[in-house]
Amino acid sequence: MEQMQVVNNDMELRVNSIIKHAEHELALLTGQRYRLMPVKDVEKSAMALAHDIAKGIGMEYNDLLISYRGQNYVRLRQITCLILRDTFPLLTLVQLGRITGYREHTAVMHSLCMARKRIFTKEKFFCQAYNQALKVAENNKY
Repeated sequence: MEQMQVVNNDMELRVNSIIKHAEHELALLTGQRYRLMPVKDVEKSAMALAHDIAKGIGMEYNDLLISYRGQNYVRLRQITCLILRDTFPLLTLVQLGRITGYREHTAVMHSLCMARKRIFTKEKFFCQAYNQALKVAENNKY
């Protein structure tokens, strides 16, 4: 029994090593950060990152979940959607919606589109908040 546990731990270490190497290679090839992990862990990690992004911007995670349309709240949801989508490509739009407070996957699609548009047009306050959130995402491993 003990030998079986050692084999399982060894196998898990090998798999984790392969995953880390693949993540590194993807980052070199695409210039973007990806996390390759079992699907059950992705949503938990994405939720943790969403909490940290909200704190990094100076807001709370619960601010993501309320349906208030104030500019700061919309900005937070858009930034969180974009960073989560780039960091965790395995997340579905429905999962992203659950994490960020959107009810429909189409709202998530619109949010991603608007976030990219705001970055492209270099909207000042959005870009400042986005850069703050990116620093948070890059400083923490999820």
